Amino acid sequence: MPYAPSEPTPSLAEQQGGNAFCDLSGLGNDYPILLLASSDYISRHPQQTVRFLRAMAKAVDFINNNPRQAAAIVARKTGLSEQLTGQAMQRHVYALKLDANTLASPQENRPDVA
Repeated sequence: MPYAPSEPTPSLAEQQGGNAFCDLSGLGNDYPILLLASSDYISRHPQQTVRFLRAMAKAVDFINNNPRQAAAIVARKTGLSEQLTGQAMQRHVYALKLDANTLASPQENRPDVA
């Protein structure tokens, strides 16, 4: 499943062999992670999709209700300091949403297809 996260996730993914297929910087997005799934995948895996969305909702609630603890967890996983991680996380809005801005942003910055 493709995803479009903010730093440091892309750099960490590239370090582990991942490849970027587009760059969403400069589009005015406030989400830290964008996950994409085809309607075909969702229709073939409805229970997994619901479980995934419930897990994401729990994660959003945890981050919003426990920002210091969330930053400490992310810092341990990324190797960044807790202070830097906390500051970076404050620049994002943690919410489960599918609004017009979120839907439009990948379309605005698609890589050229040959």
